[in-house]
Amino acid sequence: MRYLKIFIFIIVFSTHSYAVEVSGNTIRGKLSIQERVLFLNGEMILPKIEGDLSLSIQRNLAYKGGNAILLMNNSGGTACPSGYIWLLVLPNSISQTPEFGTCSDLPEVFLKKGKLIVRLPSLIERRYVVYVFDGKRITEDGQEVR
Repeated sequence: MRYLKIFIFIIVFSTHSYAVEVSGNTIRGKLSIQERVLFLNGEMILPKIEGDLSLSIQRNLAYKGGNAILLMNNSGGTACPSGYIWLLVLPNSISQTPEFGTCSDLPEVFLKKGKLIVRLPSLIERRYVVYVFDGKRITEDGQEVR
């Protein structure tokens, strides 16, 4: 009976941990993730940004007078556990990139010459894939991601 109580506690605790996840400050207010959905100042970001199993803020960088937020969408699977989205929060606009990534959950993030760079290991070949976001479009090894 004691083990059953511990098991039930673990299930309840782990299920509850997804309800309130993380938050971050931006030039336009507070980002928060609740129930796998992204909010800014309590209002849902439109178009809606929603994670599969979970959504998390990986980086929050000062960028072009605002913030560049790297979000990770965790699918919970083993075949392709992670995808990424850049959210650009500027004084007069909010925009986002299409989801991108190699399925790796090990991003290396750089800001170089006004461009946001995410380097991810390829899960197929022994190399890295480089994603570059210039504030308007994102490329994967030089090809536009759509």
